[in-house]
Amino acid sequence: MTKLLVVDDVPLFRAGLKAALRDAGFDVVGEADTGESAVAAAETLQPDLVLLDVLMPGLSGLEVVEKIQAVAPNSTTVLLT
Repeated sequence: MTKLLVVDDVPLFRAGLKAALRDAGFDVVGEADTGESAVAAAETLQPDLVLLDVLMPGLSGLEVVEKIQAVAPNSTTVLLT
């Protein structure tokens, strides 16, 4: 089963996306609300796929992608807008 990490700074959007993904049979292994917490979660969880909001406070989505690739090189990241 594909392990997913959901990253978005809007709690309601994150909750809805997680519910939809779980209903579709995906294994949502974690969530994060900042770029920094996304990098830490990716390093710990080593997800197969990271769904990442491109516009968040602090680190930009593109900066987060680079950092995630460094700590979880086998993860694929999809940017959400």
